[in-house]
Amino acid sequence: MISMKVYSDIESILNLFELQVQKQPEAIAINYQGELLTYRQLNNQANHLAISLQKRGVVPEVLVGICAERSLDIVIGILGILKAGAAFVPLDPSYPKERIACIIEETKMGLLITQNHLIEKILYPEKSILLIDTECPQITAEDEVLLPTNVTSENLAYIMYTSGSTGKPKGVQITRSQVDYYVQAIHKLLNLDAHDIYLHTASFSFSSSIRQLFLPLSQGAQIILASSDDTKNPLSLLRLIQTQNITVFDTLASIWHYALMALEEMDKRQREHLLDSPLRLLLFSGELLTSQLLKKVRQAFKTSPRIINLYGQTETLGVCAYEIPGKFNQEEGYVPVGYPYSHHQCYILNPQSQPLGIREIGELYVAGASLGRGYLNDPNLTSQRFISNPLTNNLGEQLYKTGDLARYLPDRTIEIVGRQDFQIKIRGIRVELGEIESTLRLHSTVKSVVVIGREDKPDDKRLVAYIVPKLLESKVNQKTLIKELSQLLKAKLPDYMMPSSFVLLDTLPITPNGKIDYDALPIPETPDNWREETLVVKPRTATEERLATIWTTILGIKQIGIDDNFFELGGHSLLATQVISRIREAFNVELPLLSLFEAPTLGELSDRIETILWANSTPLASIQTNREEGEL
Repeated sequence: MISMKVYSDIESILNLFELQVQKQPEAIAINYQGELLTYRQLNNQANHLAISLQKRGVVPEVLVGICAERSLDIVIGILGILKAGAAFVPLDPSYPKERIACIIEETKMGLLITQNHLIEKILYPEKSILLIDTECPQITAEDEVLLPTNVTSENLAYIMYTSGSTGKPKGVQITRSQVDYYVQAIHKLLNLDAHDIYLHTASFSFSSSIRQLFLPLSQGAQIILASSDDTKNPLSLLRLIQTQNITVFDTLASIWHYALMALEEMDKRQREHLLDSPLRLLLFSGELLTSQLLKKVRQAFKTSPRIINLYGQTETLGVCAYEIPGKFNQEEGYVPVGYPYSHHQCYILNPQSQPLGIREIGELYVAGASLGRGYLNDPNLTSQRFISNPLTNNLGEQLYKTGDLARYLPDRTIEIVGRQDFQIKIRGIRVELGEIESTLRLHSTVKSVVVIGREDKPDDKRLVAYIVPKLLESKVNQKTLIKELSQLLKAKLPDYMMPSSFVLLDTLPITPNGKIDYDALPIPETPDNWREETLVVKPRTATEERLATIWTTILGIKQIGIDDNFFELGGHSLLATQVISRIREAFNVELPLLSLFEAPTLGELSDRIETILWANSTPLASIQTNREEGEL
C-alpha cells in the first residue's frame, strides 16, 4: 500500500480510498456496463500500474498523459498515476489529432498511457507509450509494494486543458491539496456513504469528473460509469438511474432540459415508471440553472430528492454550493450558487477592488484552499488571473479572478448574473470564443469574424459564427465556404466548439464609438432562407421521407435533402437523442446514438435504418408516411 501524507488538517483522497479498501474490500467500487471491480481489485490493479510507472522512472511532478475511452482502464490509469506520485494529463480520444498533439508537445509528458486501438490517434514515441489494456494485465502478485514517493500536498495532481482566448488551449495546474480540500468540503455538504450509488457522467477531460470519481471512492460508495453513448442521451441516463438504483445524479441543466422534453412525449405510466427510483441527491453543475427549469424538474418527481446547485471553475474545482430549499419559489432568473465551502472564500468587488454590498453587481473573486498554481507555461496569464489579495495584509495570499459577474442576495447567497469577457458555456463546457475566431481567421477567404453564443430558444444556447469574406459571391460559393470553414474547425477543435450556424455578412455592425455592435448581429437564418431548392436533393424512398419529417420536426427546417448533414443543419448531441427516440417510435428499430455521428447525412442514416429493417424482415410498406394523419 502507498503511504500518503496527511496534509495539515485534511486527509488525502488516496488515504481515504485505501481506508475504504481496508473496511470493505469486496464491495463494488465501479461498474462499467456490467464489468465490475471491487475496492480490493481496483486498488490492486492501480498499485500494479503504479509500480510499472515507477519502474519507468515516474516521480512527483512528472506528467503522465492518459488517452483512453470511458472504461475501467481510465479509472485504473488515473489512480495508478496518482499512486506513483505523478500527475495525470487527460486526453480525450475524440479530440482532433492536432489538438492532442498540441497538448502532448506543451506538457513534455514523460509517459503516455493509452489503449491499443487508439495508438493511431497519437503522435508520440512508441517507447514512451504504455498500453494499459495489453501491457498491464490484472495483478497476480499481491505482495508487490510501491516505492516511497515523497509526494507532498503541493505536488501536482493533474493538468486539465480548457479553451483558450489566444487560439490555443490552456493547461490548468491542480495540486493534490486542491483536490483533497474540495472532495472533503463537498462531502460535508452531501454526506455520501457506502450505501450510495453515484452515476458518473462527466468527460474525464473536464473538472467535474474529479468530483464524480473521488467523492464516491473516498466514501466507499459505488460508481456506475455511464458509457459514452449514454452520457449524450438524457433518456438513457434516466433509465440507468431507474435500473441501477442510482442515489446520486450529478449532471448539467441542459441534460435535464432535453430529458424533460423526451419525458413529455411519453404517456403518464411510462414517465412515472422511469422516474421511480431511490434518487436522493440531484446535483446541478457546469452551467447556470434557471428557476423555470428547476420548477419543471421538481414537478417531474413524485418524491423530493435534495437538489443542490454547484459552482466552480477548472482553476478552482469547486467554490460554493446552494442547497435549494423546499419553499424556493423564485419564478425568474438564475438559481443562486450559494455559499463558499469550508477553507474557501468568495469576494464580490468593483473595478477598484472594493467590496460591494447587497445586490450590487461586481466581479466574483475566489481565495483559499481552492487556488492552485495557475497555467502551465503561461506566467503572464497566471499573473493576470491570480492576483495578490488587496483585502488582506497576508503576504502571498492570492485571489482568482473568475470573470463572472455576481451579486449578494439579502441572505448573503451569491447569484451569478453574467460574464464580463468573451467566455461562455455551451452545454456545460467552457468555451473561449476567441479560440474559435482565431481558427476561422486561418482560412484565406475570411476578412473578419465574430463568434457569439445565442440563446434564441430558452435553455438552448448555441454558437453562431458571423463571417465577413473577402469576396461575397453566389449562394453556391457561400455554401462551399461554410463547408470549408466547418472542415477547418473539425480538424483543429473539439466538437463542442463547432458553431451550429454560420452567417455571412458584407460588414460587421459597428456602434457609434467604433466597436462591434453585438446586439445588432442578426438571428441566423435557417437553411430554408438562404439555399436554393435546386441545391436540395429530395428524399427518394419512404424511409428517407419519414426520416426527413423527423429532422424537420426537431430542427425546424422544411427543406431537407439526402446529402444534408444533421450537425451542419444545427443539430447537436442532445438533439441527436431526440432523433434516435423518434426513429425508435417511427420504425420500431433500435439505433445506437453513435449511428448518427457515424452516418450524419439523411441518406446515410436512412441506409442504416433500411439495413436493420431488411435484417428484421420488416416490410417497408408498413412505414409509409401518412401525411393526412400527420404521423411521425
